[in-house]
Amino acid sequence: MTKEIVLIDMVSHSEMHLPFNEGYLKAVSLAYPEKRITFAACDGHVENLKTQVGTLCNVNYKVIPQFDELLSSHSYHHPFYGRRAARYYTKWLSENFDLENIDLLTVLGARAPVISVVQKFWKNMPGECHFLQHNQLGISKSWRSRNPIERYFDYISVLRRGLPKNQKLLVLELGLDDVILDIAPAMKGSVEVVEHPVLESEWLPPKTLIAGEPIKIAFLGHCGKGKGFDVFCKIAKEFNSDNLKFYAIGKENTGQASEFDTSGLALPPHKTHLAREKFVELLGTMDLVCLPLPNSVSYVSSGSIIDAFAAAKPLITTSNQSHIAIGEKYGEFGILKAEQSGLFNFFKDLADKPEQSLANYEDWKRNTIKIRKARGEQEIAKRIKSICNT
Repeated sequence: MTKEIVLIDMVSHSEMHLPFNEGYLKAVSLAYPEKRITFAACDGHVENLKTQVGTLCNVNYKVIPQFDELLSSHSYHHPFYGRRAARYYTKWLSENFDLENIDLLTVLGARAPVISVVQKFWKNMPGECHFLQHNQLGISKSWRSRNPIERYFDYISVLRRGLPKNQKLLVLELGLDDVILDIAPAMKGSVEVVEHPVLESEWLPPKTLIAGEPIKIAFLGHCGKGKGFDVFCKIAKEFNSDNLKFYAIGKENTGQASEFDTSGLALPPHKTHLAREKFVELLGTMDLVCLPLPNSVSYVSSGSIIDAFAAAKPLITTSNQSHIAIGEKYGEFGILKAEQSGLFNFFKDLADKPEQSLANYEDWKRNTIKIRKARGEQEIAKRIKSICNT
């Protein structure tokens, strides 16, 4: 009987995490061409992913309800409703697969109740289980319930109790494994880094700065305070000129849009969803990407950072443990500032002395290319195989 691998995404809606899931699914398919792979997610996500991925001969798809639909309007932090929703998926797995024949189960975007329920469900299985993390760590670091029962079942408490030997927690950026071990020493030996894939289909040829033309600087993705768009607008208003042009390549935050002064932008945020093809096309015309990320975005692999690497665009951003670790491994990929306020100093220098400020531009660009090559599907496939015993 052909051995199986199951990837299950309970949390993503139709558009959420699509580029990541495309890259990861392709990598798993490359890593295990001899195995039958099933990807399961909500209906809209499956349809969009199938369109993006195309035909992979060893991959098939199944539709499952989204996790939040099973919560009866309660928070997933609720220990009863969150765990009850998680048990829906263990029951679904039992009804749809020969569990003994699964070599690897990967839960994409695993929340605390899912980890808690699935780790017990999978403890005595012969195959492995990977709990892959998106922003679960970041959310848990920013807020914890004071309710002792909810705290017992929350993300940090679940990790502090460790995982069985046949299970691992996967984080998507360098340095995040150290953060996990700092808060949950019991996870030693159970946490691995798989660097966030950079889709090869979106790699763009590097752009050369042209003397006499304005330097184009882009903000990428959701245009809200949570990603520092308010700071980007202030930078644009202060430094917009014939030599520096600022662009928002992403969708506006309708709830916050009235709070932002976008008068300094050559391109304001889109009112509706920006098609991925148009996003990539616009990004290709830029020279720099500026992401004034707040400290709250310190425990997640930013998709906008990954987009910049895919397009070989040097970054002007705030530093965190992951950005520092990436620079240490691959070399400088732009300018890192400890605080959002430090970015203003860079742009003042860029406005006054552009050649001096961008003296390392070609080196930065080469390093972004080095990063994306290390995160292409073939390299991610090798990394996945290296942490599996299957």
